[in-house]
Amino acid sequence: FQSYTTMQMDIVLIIISTSPSLHLVIIVIIIITLDIPGLIDGASENKGLGHDFLKHIERTKILCYIIDRASTEGRCPLQDLQSLMTELQLYDRKLLDKPGLVFVNKNDINEKFSLYENDMKEICAKIGLPCVTGSAAMKKGISELAMTLKVISDEIKQKEMKALEKMYKDDK
Repeated sequence: FQSYTTMQMDIVLIIISTSPSLHLVIIVIIIITLDIPGLIDGASENKGLGHDFLKHIERTKILCYIIDRASTEGRCPLQDLQSLMTELQLYDRKLLDKPGLVFVNKNDINEKFSLYENDMKEICAKIGLPCVTGSAAMKKGISELAMTLKVISDEIKQKEMKALEKMYKDDK
């Protein structure tokens, strides 16, 4: 498992427009994402930029594991996911309790690795993570990814609202 070439975090704004009716109000949902690259084996022990990036993950609400299905860097996609999850667990076990999903990227290249895609979906199902496949470069699967993030975000907001309501009722 090697570090990514990116050495800084990138903030991305995802804007999703939905309309319950074609001629009524358009609802705009904004999800702010933070790309946290640079996790390498040993990041939990502060190797590379380990703790500098891992501490930011503690403040996130959703984890989106982006996995290179095409293995363009010569790594096994399944091992990449396992390595990422292992580093998170070693740093702080609670990070794995965060809601998340897996985006299997680069499904437009290197067909010999298409077998990994089905294996990845099976593994994700076993660990309870939604799995979306696509190609960022070809803009395939991006809408599904955004909508999956929205669903997860909505579920988090509902839980937070219930917790606030309970806290409010308990204070009375």
